[in-house]
Amino acid sequence: MKALFHAFEMIELDGPQAFSVNVLIQVVKNSRYKFAFDPGSGILRLAHRLGVEKFGLCDYGMIPKTIAENGQEIGALVWVSEPTFVGCLIESRVVGMFQLAAGSSRVTRIIAVPIYDQAFAQITQLSELDRDIKRSVEQYFELGDPLDNQDLRFDRWGTRDEAWNYIENAHSTFLRLKRDYVDNFQGGGN
Repeated sequence: MKALFHAFEMIELDGPQAFSVNVLIQVVKNSRYKFAFDPGSGILRLAHRLGVEKFGLCDYGMIPKTIAENGQEIGALVWVSEPTFVGCLIESRVVGMFQLAAGSSRVTRIIAVPIYDQAFAQITQLSELDRDIKRSVEQYFELGDPLDNQDLRFDRWGTRDEAWNYIENAHSTFLRLKRDYVDNFQGGGN
């Protein structure tokens, strides 16, 4: 846990603009591989090959300094004009979210656009994204979640405000776990 907290210490959760977060890219648009952050080494390592021919929707990554219900950082799909690269940190504007579900299992993914990509300069809400983008997400996740090899299916869309509340709660969880770690394992040598 210590390495995870230390590795993200210099990365801010949010940017200077409203509803903005930093996203560390793990899957590049049109790639077949997912990379995962290795807290022990502080680098990204190859996690697995995706269960699909390629991830052609957008870039995908995680929002540092968040911990969701599943104990992982929140995943975010970032719409980009051109693929970036694994390990790229993209300051992104949150526009909405969607959920995948199977039985009682549920995973939330954030939808975002790069702040500094003029093609998305006017996009601030999920409703402003092209309908084809939303349809592509629904179709892509119809058969499961190839990003994490889970048997979850598309369930529902959520608003920007809903997404932001989810991010804030996951950030609070991260801060609480970090504080507990410091108190329990570094507090005065007890």
